Amino acid sequence: MYLNGKRKGWFFLVMLIAVSFIFGSTALAADLIKMKISHQPEFESFLTWQAIEEGIDRKYGLDLEMVYFDSGMLQVEAMPARAWDVGALGAVPMVMAALRYEAYMIGMTHDDADNVYVLARPGSDVFSKKGYNPDYPEMYGSPETVKGKTILVTTVSAGHYIMTTWLKRLGLKDEDVNILNME
Repeated sequence: MYLNGKRKGWFFLVMLIAVSFIFGSTALAADLIKMKISHQPEFESFLTWQAIEEGIDRKYGLDLEMVYFDSGMLQVEAMPARAWDVGALGAVPMVMAALRYEAYMIGMTHDDADNVYVLARPGSDVFSKKGYNPDYPEMYGSPETVKGKTILVTTVSAGHYIMTTWLKRLGLKDEDVNILNME
């Protein structure tokens, strides 16, 4: 499901109400339901922040607390300690959470496919070869122009997945480049 703008706000509100009924008998109960919401400091966290700031959470019987993490994998690693109850994280860390801790995904707010790329600096020799793989004629790079390069990426992330896929399409593996983890 892809949501943007106003639809994302409605989705959040509906999910907030649904979660309040899951954790309590009614949204109008006298005792607020405490819930830790994990986020990374990025645009998805705004709606939770806004709900807390404007008291929307309390209106629906919740007492939300935001818990920040630098990456999705740090969020996943905090699950066994019950550092948070509900979180927003990327697809790749979510798969890891499901595999490691049998976590469940409630919903998806947006698809990162159109905004996750492998980027290179202007003038990089990666741009000297285009169409190395005939199945991807618009893709830049070749084994010769990429092997041994240092690539900045947050490991176990959508960016890492895209980078690994790009390398595979060039006949390379993660081990053929120097990955600098940008956790």
